[in-house]
Amino acid sequence: MAKLLCPGSTLVTYGGMSRQPVAMPTSLLLFKDIRACGFWMNRWYEAHMDSSARAEMWKDILDLTAGGMFVAQPMAEVEWPASLATEVAEARVREAVAWSGGNKHAFVFSS
Repeated sequence: MAKLLCPGSTLVTYGGMSRQPVAMPTSLLLFKDIRACGFWMNRWYEAHMDSSARAEMWKDILDLTAGGMFVAQPMAEVEWPASLATEVAEARVREAVAWSGGNKHAFVFSS
């Protein structure tokens, strides 16, 4: 991806849930003056708590959603009954954090 950037561009990484390192060839840093930085949504959200930028972001998201621009991601529902044993709960959380099967996990709580 970085090889496709114009000289002086910035590569922004978002969503480190893959737990994979971001690789950037030194030659791109030196000869194309490429910069790399991360973006953390929680920090941005807190910094723009009372900002019009935050309202504009939600408007953009809703417009993109209405335009069919988002694709549903694979998700595995994980049952979580109220009587779930601690050992089983811990195992289910470990599986979710490990991204088993390449899916996001959604805990479905029931009584």
